[in-house]
Amino acid sequence: MESSEATQQQASNRIVDDDMDDDDMDDEFMDDIQSEGVTQTEQGAQTGKGPKKRNTRERAMCWKSYNPVFVVEEGIRLKKGECKRCKKLIAADSKRSGTKGLKNHIISCNKKHKESSTQTILAYAPAADGSGSSSLVTWKFDQMAIRLALCEMIIIDELPFIIVEREGFKRFIEKICPQFVIPSRHTIRTDCVKLFLDHKDNLKHFFSRNGTGRISITTDCWTSINNVNFICVTAHGIGKDWVLHKKVISFCKIISHKGDDIGESVIAVLRDWGLENVLCCTVDNASANDGAVRYIKSYLDTWKTNVLGGKHLHMRCAAHILNLVVSDGLEEIGASTRRVREAVKWVKSSPSRTQQFKNYVQAAEVNCTKSLCLDVPTRWNSTYLMLESAEPYEEAFNLFGTMKTFVDDMNSKKYKELPLGPPTRGDWANVRKMIEYLKKFYELTLLFSGTTYATSHLFFIEMCDIFDLISELEESVDRDISEMAKQMRKKVGKYWLETTELNPKMNKILYVAALLDPRQKMKHVDKCLNGLYGVDRGKTLSREVEDSFNELFEFYRNELTPNPPSKKTKTSSVPIPRPGRKDRRGCYTLLTQQTDGEELDDICTSELTIYFTEKQHKVSYDANDQFDILQWWMTNTPRFPILSKMARDILAIPISSVASESAFSTGGRVLSTYRSSLAPNMVEALICAEDWLRSCSVEIKDEEGVPEEELEREFQTVLSIRGTQTTHSQNTPSDVPPKGG
Repeated sequence: MESSEATQQQASNRIVDDDMDDDDMDDEFMDDIQSEGVTQTEQGAQTGKGPKKRNTRERAMCWKSYNPVFVVEEGIRLKKGECKRCKKLIAADSKRSGTKGLKNHIISCNKKHKESSTQTILAYAPAADGSGSSSLVTWKFDQMAIRLALCEMIIIDELPFIIVEREGFKRFIEKICPQFVIPSRHTIRTDCVKLFLDHKDNLKHFFSRNGTGRISITTDCWTSINNVNFICVTAHGIGKDWVLHKKVISFCKIISHKGDDIGESVIAVLRDWGLENVLCCTVDNASANDGAVRYIKSYLDTWKTNVLGGKHLHMRCAAHILNLVVSDGLEEIGASTRRVREAVKWVKSSPSRTQQFKNYVQAAEVNCTKSLCLDVPTRWNSTYLMLESAEPYEEAFNLFGTMKTFVDDMNSKKYKELPLGPPTRGDWANVRKMIEYLKKFYELTLLFSGTTYATSHLFFIEMCDIFDLISELEESVDRDISEMAKQMRKKVGKYWLETTELNPKMNKILYVAALLDPRQKMKHVDKCLNGLYGVDRGKTLSREVEDSFNELFEFYRNELTPNPPSKKTKTSSVPIPRPGRKDRRGCYTLLTQQTDGEELDDICTSELTIYFTEKQHKVSYDANDQFDILQWWMTNTPRFPILSKMARDILAIPISSVASESAFSTGGRVLSTYRSSLAPNMVEALICAEDWLRSCSVEIKDEEGVPEEELEREFQTVLSIRGTQTTHSQNTPSDVPPKGG
């Protein structure tokens, strides 16, 4: 009785109840053996007589651990039981051996299983960061740990639950871990939901302990193939260990993409997670998001958690702006790129043309293994990749100029009502120039959309670089490229330029982030503003940047020291030379923006003085990966307690609302067919858990992105190796016939 209650208690502690692990199965098998005879006796006593007709179904309880099979031995058809654990066949014919052998085998197999399951094995495990390194670890069989790992695999690799019931997966498990009892798809689905809920509770606890200070959020709208609207909300924050955390906290269904509906959904998510201290909300440039941010701001005002009344709450996605800039510019692109695009389309339009192209590549002795690729209208980076893949094959395309069908087809295309024609030498020169310029925008978009490192302090440097690049394009001798650059400047100026008045679409906190970069500080910002706008306008903007910095610093000072010490009535500002205010601005004016009768706190004055008068941290601006700004601030936190608090919140602000894999798309993001078929709650559980489980951003190469020439070479290599092995083993007959043969 006690054993039965213990078994029931153990079953109640499992993840789910409809599948049992191996230890539970062992206990039940042993109970069956001990109680089977008693059960049959009790049944006979209750009825007073035995059964009248023999039942063909296996009545013995021990059959639960066997699969009935029939074999022919010496012309006689015999029944045997195949052990589900070790696959051994045990005699079980009712006329010869009965079930005694089945019961005895369960005892011995159970003993062997328990010995093997507790045996510790040494193995080399690969590093989780994808670096290729490995370490020596200990391993022993654990049914529940493997089930948990199976859940993680299904979530991370976006696999369907039905995979656990497919034949190939069962064969795989049978070979690598035969003692593992594969759960049903219903069980694994329940396990995945429980994993999601457990991780969500842990993250809530992390945020509740103020592990990230103030957070910033991003929103991103999705649509399923069934036209169901979803919104993805991601929280970004820097922990006390100065590590940047990015967590998807919701992927929920919304009524529509209207501003109030988006805002209401975001507020519901913040309430659910207990997140009220929000510094910035990064969104794309859709007009509906303006209303959404206003809605969010009104609730933060009610919660009294807005920083400076929400002045810096609205952050527009920099990657989306770059998309608009480049896409608008490419609409003005010249005939050169169009000729190359049509030439690539012509080559890729049929297998015979592709083979002819390969022949020309060999004839031109082009030493390149890149595969030609087509571009996609909604992804401007594909145009860059198309040009980059085609440029090395210039000589091969020139040979196509001797092919009448190619020339006729190219002349049939129209550009500005004139025949397009095949690409010329001059076209290829222009293409090389376009590749150089588009590469810069390509790299910038990847940089802006990073989620594993701080990006807010990089914006000002890169914005200045963008305007320099556009200026170069405007001076191009190619009229089409020059017109393209003018379109780019017009579009980017709408969001970032502040020529005659403050641009409401430019968030001033990005200037503050630049000041918090010890490589830049005010000296660099001053110089760049003067270069962009001229000395007069640059000075005005410098003062506005200083005011924004001082305002934020005062907010954080009051927050950290709500009851500052009494100040002296007489002031004596820090003496700073003011040589005409033409060449020297920035950190000095930050310390002297005072009026008679007040004085900065000694600690604050000292902190600002030390930070802005120290020399800039020397590092190449072209090698951002060599400078870890979070590490710098963690090291210098004791010296700058208030500034470090500002930096911790401001450096966590993402300047892109989408990750790099979605950053180049000008179209909406769409859920996969499989995930669109799931219930909204299950979609949220899978997408959030996938984000939480990914330990690092390891690049996963899709086979579709591998050049077909490379795949062909790999296939031929395998055939060659197989042929060699076949030659060596011709005289060695195989003892094992192929399965299913």
